[in-house]
Amino acid sequence: MRWIKQDILIEKQEKEQKLNIINQDYIFDNMLLKGFKDLNDKLQKLIEEDQRWIENEWNELGKKWSKWNSQEIAIFIGHILKCEKSKLNQFYDIIKKKKIDGMSLLKMSKNDLMTILNFEIFSN
Repeated sequence: MRWIKQDILIEKQEKEQKLNIINQDYIFDNMLLKGFKDLNDKLQKLIEEDQRWIENEWNELGKKWSKWNSQEIAIFIGHILKCEKSKLNQFYDIIKKKKIDGMSLLKMSKNDLMTILNFEIFSN
């Protein structure tokens, strides 16, 4: 009978230890989830702030486009397309020849721009 009580006591202690481990894991998991939620909230806020900044900068850039000259337009297009200087010079020559200014650039579709600047230039 004494052995049975001792076995029961040992089993009870083992179960309490397992329960403590489970509780510690539960607490840790909840802390981790809260940390991820906080991080996610901060990242979402940063993404929204960045998007507002991009929109503001784009709007400011759009206001200035009407004043761009041929060289500035060529540099902008070359930068967007990550072109070498030789391509920038080709863009500049075409833009100057076609008399494209900032306002006409704003009104152009992608296809218009690709046609004017020669599609081969875009694919290189």
